[in-house]
Order: sequence, then structure tokens, then C-alpha cells
Amino acid sequence: MDIEKSIDTLHERTQQTKLEFSTHEAVCQERYEQLIKNMQSMSNCLNEMRKEVNELKTMATSGKISLKTLLWIGGVTGSIIGLGITIANYLK
Repeated sequence: MDIEKSIDTLHERTQQTKLEFSTHEAVCQERYEQLIKNMQSMSNCLNEMRKEVNELKTMATSGKISLKTLLWIGGVTGSIIGLGITIANYLK
């Protein structure tokens, strides 16, 4: 009878362990799916940020080129005006 009682106790423990393990698997599966969704969302956000940074780089680069062009044109114009004033003063 002790053996039969021990077998019944062991069977109950085994069933309880199976139930707990199944519950644990279900919870882990749900967590895994949520992690995958979060990672995909983060990946999408990073891709959008990368696009925006590239757009900002493009704008900054075109702005630098425009600024360099304006400074060059301003320098040449200033030099020509300075040369004209110098020549005008010299001829007086």
C-alpha cells in the first residue's frame, strides 16, 4: 500500500509539473512574440531616424555649398568693387 500511495503521489506531482511547464511555455511564447513585435517596431523607428539623418546631412551639405558659393561670389564682388574704388581714387 505504501508503494501504491507513493505512485499516486508521484503521478500527481508529475501532472502538476506538466501543468506548470505548459503554463510557463505559454507565458514564454507570449513574451517572445511581444519581444519580436517590439524589436520590429524599434527597427522601423531606427530606419525612419536614419532617413531623417540622411536628409539632414543632405540639407547641411547643400547649405555649406551654398554658403561657400555666396562667400566666394561676395569675395570676388568685393575685390572688384575695391579695385574699382582704388582705380577711381588713383585717377582723380
